[in-house]
Amino acid sequence: MARILRVGARRKLGATYAQHWHEQCIHHPAGQGILRSQNQRGRELSNHNFNTPPDILERVHMLDKRGIGLDPCSNVTSLVNARVSWDEDANGLKPGRSWRGHGLVFMNPPHSMSPYNIEPWIERAYYDFTRPDFVLDQFVGLIPAKTDTAWFHDFVVPFPVKLFLRGRPTYWLDGKPMPGPGKFASMLIYAGGCPTRFGEIFADMGWLIGGME
Repeated sequence: MARILRVGARRKLGATYAQHWHEQCIHHPAGQGILRSQNQRGRELSNHNFNTPPDILERVHMLDKRGIGLDPCSNVTSLVNARVSWDEDANGLKPGRSWRGHGLVFMNPPHSMSPYNIEPWIERAYYDFTRPDFVLDQFVGLIPAKTDTAWFHDFVVPFPVKLFLRGRPTYWLDGKPMPGPGKFASMLIYAGGCPTRFGEIFADMGWLIGGME
């Protein structure tokens, strides 16, 4: 019981200190800047529209002279410029939405938690693009390299080509680069008929597994 009381007391003290710190920040110019920065960072981390950096997209477009055929999880500020784009309202996971037959498919799935959970997007890509009857030209996915998750082992590991990006890319938000690199490691996954070409285009960007003869 004494230990429980001590833990409760520490929590109460921590909460009191946090409240006092917040009140001090409100009434001090420097503190107000800190709060604004924290609020902005919180908005960025909760946003599921982390747009793909242009330098990565430029290389993706090099895979097919026709460009990107489908972006199944687009948004109003996306830089992908695919021939077919499905935003949140269109819902690329809706039953009956076929990801096949579009040519080059590029996916940068939502990175936030439910209801924009990344897992169903990775699972859909796995079932559509790693099956024996795969007929689409090519697929590229830009995803967090979360090797500790079950979905990574279930749905990412089976992809024939994987590239772990060196460094953390700077994603775009609201039409401009974010203030700094992302807070997580990222990677590319590939399936299709041109793995060697993928390797030639992307090998210098990180650690390539597969994709080179």
